[in-house]
Amino acid sequence: MLGATFCFLFLILICNTSTELNSDRKSTVVEWFQDAFDVLERRIDILEQRIGNLDRLEERMENMRLSIGRLDRISDTLMRFKTSNERRLRPRSINVKKKLSKRRRKSSGSKKRLDAVDAQLRQIRLDLTNHTKILNSHEFELSEIENLIKQNGNNIELDEKLAGIGRLDRITDKMEMDISKILYDINTCKSNFTKLYHNVSKIELNLPSKAQFTLMERNIQNNKEAIELKSQNIDSNTLKLDAVLDTLESGLSLKSTVPPIVQPKPTEKSDRNAKTERQIQVPDQGGISETVESSCRVDKIDHRKNLASYIWAQAGSFQKDAKSEDSTVYTFRSNKNVFLHAYQNESALSKQRRRILKLMARKYHLPFKCSGTGNLVYNHTLFCISINGRLQAYDLNRKNKPYRGKKFPDIAHNDQSPYKFSTDYTSHQLASDSKSIYLTASSVKQENYGKLVLYKMHPSSRNIKILEEFHLNLNKSDVIGTFFACGKLHVLDWKPTKPNLYVKYIYDTTERKGWKLSSDELVIDTIPTKTYSSFNYNWKERKLYVWSSYYARGQLDSFDVSIVDN
Repeated sequence: MLGATFCFLFLILICNTSTELNSDRKSTVVEWFQDAFDVLERRIDILEQRIGNLDRLEERMENMRLSIGRLDRISDTLMRFKTSNERRLRPRSINVKKKLSKRRRKSSGSKKRLDAVDAQLRQIRLDLTNHTKILNSHEFELSEIENLIKQNGNNIELDEKLAGIGRLDRITDKMEMDISKILYDINTCKSNFTKLYHNVSKIELNLPSKAQFTLMERNIQNNKEAIELKSQNIDSNTLKLDAVLDTLESGLSLKSTVPPIVQPKPTEKSDRNAKTERQIQVPDQGGISETVESSCRVDKIDHRKNLASYIWAQAGSFQKDAKSEDSTVYTFRSNKNVFLHAYQNESALSKQRRRILKLMARKYHLPFKCSGTGNLVYNHTLFCISINGRLQAYDLNRKNKPYRGKKFPDIAHNDQSPYKFSTDYTSHQLASDSKSIYLTASSVKQENYGKLVLYKMHPSSRNIKILEEFHLNLNKSDVIGTFFACGKLHVLDWKPTKPNLYVKYIYDTTERKGWKLSSDELVIDTIPTKTYSSFNYNWKERKLYVWSSYYARGQLDSFDVSIVDN
């Protein structure tokens, strides 16, 4: 800018002094100055562009300072994370070092004991050589005495030598006893030596080297990093699942619209009528009713309550332990699974879709694979049919070893004969009452092939015994499912009109006879689906737990069961 002003002043000066110049010369000078002004303007534009670039560079520098600050904070958090991991890993490494030093001390002590045993063995060998020398000398003297006896007759010297022979015999007997003791001590020392040698070899084999120790620490660190990465992936996946579930719940309304049934008030009647029309009350959570199973019957199944929904497990079973006093809910998902999930109560089960893992009481890893979903938890013991066709019993308290299983050769296994509308997971169904457990399956005998068969068994986790066997004149492929209540097997079927599910047939195990029911007599108002994987009746709480499949998700519902006298 200063150069431009000087040029302008110089131009004015020349214009004032150019009155004496001719017109041609003036025009050339003016053109030259105009060109100079154009060059100056272009340079000014370039300078302004550079100034703009400098401003942008300053903004970038400011952004870089902010990013450097963020990187410093990230590095601080990483350092804190590293120090915390080192603090967590340090006790483990210290424990490993302590174990190594302890093993080395044990090995050094065993070496000292071996040296002492070697010294004892050397001393015993010296004693043996001395005793053998003495024995040889005594044997030589005995041979001399025998020769003298042969040569001489009854001499005085012979009597004295015979007395000496008696003393020598006693001495030799004593020496033989000492030698036997020494030999016994030698054998014991040899056995102790071999034991110590084997123990030392085992200790030396179990001792890890320095390289193995460093490798162990490295593996621990890698496992920690992998676990943290998996936890991050799980968190991201849970967020995605929650978003998908929210969208699905907004699109699907699966709430039941059945109005509550108002129970009629009891009227004053005679004692006889009141006794015949008395309804058995549902006991509280803490108590179990003492009614006889055969003297009652199912009157109504209503008050549906949706507990949970699974997208990733369309089939499964859930139930409570009727023999237990707690309210734990056990779930078994899908087929051929080795995990049994336990939730604290029904509310914890309903919240599990949000992956609130603290609400899960326990997760059991079974030593065998259960086939199907007709499993039973009874008196803290899981009963299920394994994939090899055996009825297994697993103590959930782990006080007893797993029972090797009861073989059922006359029933179908591994989805050979499922229920109607079901393709998998429904080969067997286990149920219980207060005294026994029951197994419902399909017979493979030639005379009853494909028909329902019911086994009554003693509920022992160590020795399962079949008490009774019942054969029903119903094909398993013609029914939806079964549940056991009041000493009777209730067979379910499906109809196209609502309510879709109803009890088709009842078989009384005490009288060994069955009868059919109409489609409107005992109904269950469930969701409109044909696919059911399990029905579990809890005789303590008078509830029926149903796992069904609806719109590609597992649906978990409970129903209140009204029981009346026969």
